[in-house]
Amino acid sequence: MEVGWNPDGSVVRKFPLKAFAAHLLSDLRSDALPRDGETVFLTIDARVQMATEKALRAVPRGCAVVVDPRTGDVLAMASVPSFDPGKADDPNLSSDETHPLNNRAAATYPPGALYLPVTLLAGISPGLDSFEHTCTGSRRFGDKVMRCWKNGEGGGHGPQILADGLKNSCNTFFCDLGVAVGPQKIVETAEVLGLGRPGGLPLKTEASGNTGGPNSPAVLGPGETWTDARTATMALGLGSLMVTPIQMASLAATLADGQAVCPLRLIDRVVKANGTTVRPEPPGRTSLEKLGLSRDKVRPVRAGLLASVNGAGGNAQKGRISGFSVGGRTGTAQFWRRGEKERVAAFLGFAESEDRSYAFSVFVEGAKSGGAVAAPLAARILSSIGEFGPAPLEPAKGSSVFVETLE
Repeated sequence: MEVGWNPDGSVVRKFPLKAFAAHLLSDLRSDALPRDGETVFLTIDARVQMATEKALRAVPRGCAVVVDPRTGDVLAMASVPSFDPGKADDPNLSSDETHPLNNRAAATYPPGALYLPVTLLAGISPGLDSFEHTCTGSRRFGDKVMRCWKNGEGGGHGPQILADGLKNSCNTFFCDLGVAVGPQKIVETAEVLGLGRPGGLPLKTEASGNTGGPNSPAVLGPGETWTDARTATMALGLGSLMVTPIQMASLAATLADGQAVCPLRLIDRVVKANGTTVRPEPPGRTSLEKLGLSRDKVRPVRAGLLASVNGAGGNAQKGRISGFSVGGRTGTAQFWRRGEKERVAAFLGFAESEDRSYAFSVFVEGAKSGGAVAAPLAARILSSIGEFGPAPLEPAKGSSVFVETLE
């Protein structure tokens, strides 16, 4: 991207690669842009960005964020449908019902089961790492019955420990764990992990999300009280909880590292007109010890994520990638679009090999499930890195077509 400044201080941007990284580049705040004679280098890897852009064209609406968990560098951020920023004033873009101007990576979605690692860490933190639960298919909290997805003939999942609950995505396991932990501990854990606030990237539209809980605004109406049923709902990543794909990529990087919260960064360096190079201070990492979590205590969470992708019965098996050890968590939830409920399918995780390490989040609007759509989409992205070089991209068109599955 080429940047200039008008005499009145307004920014002039040119995009020679058209829709390539359109949402990211057009969303950069003015304080992150170069002044006269400067060159700003982003952490974006053009090969990873191109692989992400190409793979996302398999779905009509969605986004993906890929980061390096060792450094927190954002390697790719893309959203579809996309647009040519040089033609952003086209009135057809603002009236398009698929909202191509929106940077979906910075927008909020309900996390659904993506939130289960947060609940699990909240449980391990106060010493519930030996927590056990027997799933019979449903669990009653007052007048509310919470059902596990495995609620058919023969009952539920049976006896489970931490890693089993995560691999099996057992609803009643996490309902009971959440109630045992309590809502305040879940909120505290989420906030230490960076949820409920912008991630610190220099983007104009990055949202904060919401960590829910009894003290969250607008959760309780007049005369309402917090109940175990509300805690169980929050433990499942539902209710008033909202997250951004950027936050979920940071969470995935934290789980990959296993020792410290991984904040993300987007500016690598600035080269001044006189040739001096300035590198921004890397964002500080908060040790998970602040939550009482040693690396050994985080291992069951990683084990559950790896089993979700690689174990028998894991619901993220389509996220497997040749040459990588992949762990992840799928999620499917409902959100409101144009006054109607719609599904969002998502997948967060990490992929590790001898010489490379990635963490990622993928969200797809109007899709059947995270396991059927978002997980294979993440696999497409990571398995195609290096196949494409940076080149001008035409905008990706959007639609309201429902996505049943990807291979």
